[in-house]
Amino acid sequence: MKKHTIVNLFLVSILVILYSCNKDEDTIVETEVVIYEGDFKPEDDEDLNEFLIGGYTIVDGNVELKFMNGYLYSDPGVSSIQSLINLSEITGNLTIGWNSSLQSLEGLNNLRKVGGDLEIENNSHII
Repeated sequence: MKKHTIVNLFLVSILVILYSCNKDEDTIVETEVVIYEGDFKPEDDEDLNEFLIGGYTIVDGNVELKFMNGYLYSDPGVSSIQSLINLSEITGNLTIGWNSSLQSLEGLNNLRKVGGDLEIENNSHII
C-alpha cells in the first residue's frame, strides 16, 4: 500500500510540473537585436513609422523628440510614439519635449535602459 502512495505522489508531481511548463506566461520570447547607429531625431510620424519598420531594438546614441529650440519651431511634434514599441535600450539620452500633439508615452513599454539622461518636459497633452 505504501508503494502505491509513493507512486501516486510521484505521478501527481510530474503532472504538476508538466502543467506549469505549458503556461503561456512562462514562455520567453526572444527578439532579434537590431541596432540603430547614431542619434535618432524624427521630424514627424513618418520618421517614427520607418523606425518601426526597421525593427530597431537598441539606439546606440540619443533619441530626441524635441520640437523647439532650433529644431521644428512651429511644428506640433509627433502625435504618437507607439512606433518605438520594440525599443529596449538607448545608450545615450532620451529627450521628449515640446510636443503639443503627443497624448501619452505608450510605445516606451519595452524600454528597459537609458544610458544617459531622461528628460520629459513641456508636453502639454500627455495624460
